[in-house]
Amino acid sequence: MTTKAYQVTEHAGTHVAGRRIEDRAAPLHLTDDEARYELQVDAIRLWPEATSVTPPPASDSAATEPAPPAAKPRSKKR
Repeated sequence: MTTKAYQVTEHAGTHVAGRRIEDRAAPLHLTDDEARYELQVDAIRLWPEATSVTPPPASDSAATEPAPPAAKPRSKKR
């Protein structure tokens, strides 16, 4: 069975693919089937290339997206 190295993101909980995560800086080796759901929910991403010494900084997509418009208050009809 072939595995790939993945990096645990800030969106992950205490467990990823049924495994307890103790060191988020260490690579997590998963099969394609184990990683499928975790990739969809952005709990993991592919590990950076072997030439890279440190993992890339996590992107904070929530800070760059504009906030949705606030809902207008409804008036009470009598």
